[in-house]
Amino acid sequence: MLSKYMVDAYEKAVDQMSRGDFSSLPELHATSAGLKAFSTTIASEGIEVCRKCCGGHGYSKASGFPTLYADFTPSQTYEGDNTVLYLQTARFLVKCCAKVQLGGELQDNVAYLKDSSTLMRRDWLHSDVQLRIYGQRAKQVTIQAALRLQSLIDGGQQPHEAWNACSVQLVASAKAHCHYVAVQKYAEAVGKLQNKSSFGEYRVLKIMSDLFALHGIVESPGDFLEYGILTSTDLIELRLQVLNLLKALRPEAVALVDAFDIPDKMLGSVLGRYDGDVYTHLYKWAQQSPLNKTEVIDGYDTYLKPMFRGDFAQSKL
Repeated sequence: MLSKYMVDAYEKAVDQMSRGDFSSLPELHATSAGLKAFSTTIASEGIEVCRKCCGGHGYSKASGFPTLYADFTPSQTYEGDNTVLYLQTARFLVKCCAKVQLGGELQDNVAYLKDSSTLMRRDWLHSDVQLRIYGQRAKQVTIQAALRLQSLIDGGQQPHEAWNACSVQLVASAKAHCHYVAVQKYAEAVGKLQNKSSFGEYRVLKIMSDLFALHGIVESPGDFLEYGILTSTDLIELRLQVLNLLKALRPEAVALVDAFDIPDKMLGSVLGRYDGDVYTHLYKWAQQSPLNKTEVIDGYDTYLKPMFRGDFAQSKL
């Protein structure tokens, strides 16, 4: 969803720039930087969650996770360190806060900075409600970071020193913004399919969209509670809603994974085989190890067997 959005945004910006209009360039840069950091972080964390779910087998090279982990986690550093990229997004957000103060116009992705309404509906599965929650969180975190930055500058600090002093809050504001954009684009993409796909397909994708949005809240509820966006009672309801969504999604999990149509050779995982015959092929994979080429490993008779029999001289220590 996000990749398609970014491709479309890039092509639109290129078309505008070819006509001398560079107005969309700041948002394009800020959004692409932030979403790169956001997506690579949650993907890396997701790999680790999946590995743990497979128990000891997940730690085995046969699972494919060690290779996947080693290949993917560096993406949080190359093509731009994620912290640096988040700070570039935050710089754009601080400028947007200044625009709000001057009464300027904002792009759709940051329009939440001008939203002064409060959350009235508690329909947790409605995308507008989800976006309002994430928008209010992003707004509050960003405003607090911008206010502290300006306060330090007004207090006599150099702008770069004040920026460094606020970097933790600024990264938090960028993360909140990127999470909002992710929820927004996911909901928009699924909403467009409501009348274009079968009810079954739309239903499953809507469950995934809702789960993505609500799971992000219940896993990190601090900001939502701190700024009074949600109450403890709301969180209890949201956790129950997440459990219901997981129950509804579970029968569709295998089909959703198979929909990516990744061949076994590319997947490189005994656990993720298409035919599901895990243990037969796990045994075959183990037999390929050099240590299993013979019934007894080399060196056993020379080193281990005498030790087990007590043939070595006892230590004088």
